[in-house]
Amino acid sequence: MASRALLKRAALNRMFSIVEDSWVSKGGKEQDKPPILKEQLSIDEWKVVTALQRILQPFKVASKQLQGEGIAGKRSTSGGFDEYFPVIEMLLDHLELAVQGVIIEENEHQVMEEIQLFDGMDRESRRLLKIYIRLGWKKLNCYYGKLTSTAYAAAVVFHPCKKWRALERLWD
Repeated sequence: MASRALLKRAALNRMFSIVEDSWVSKGGKEQDKPPILKEQLSIDEWKVVTALQRILQPFKVASKQLQGEGIAGKRSTSGGFDEYFPVIEMLLDHLELAVQGVIIEENEHQVMEEIQLFDGMDRESRRLLKIYIRLGWKKLNCYYGKLTSTAYAAAVVFHPCKKWRALERLWD
């Protein structure tokens, strides 16, 4: 939803501008103000939407990856249980960086770069986002703790390519 709002930001602003111009041309009385104008996002609110989209983007990618869209000849996954552990570790690392105000993103040249997440954001928005990120990390870490079960170990050991050596590498 955030990515769609960002994509349509110019159109949304144009719509609000048209509605506001129409209201002003009809006299601009406060009691006649269209209710939709109260829903217009401020510049600071758009910064928060942008930050949320950047925080959540890796979760979207991970969800697709773990759905198991196995395509021959391409980097894809089968969606097996053995793939969850490294993906959740990556997401935990992502949230740990996000709390510090840094996101690692791939740019248009497919080069990874650091993005400053909180640039230009007011103090209160930064504080609240950090709280929400920490809460997300805590919940994800709870699920991560449940993955180190016998079922996960069995899924890795019985995987035809990974076998026991994958666990030895992981836990050494």
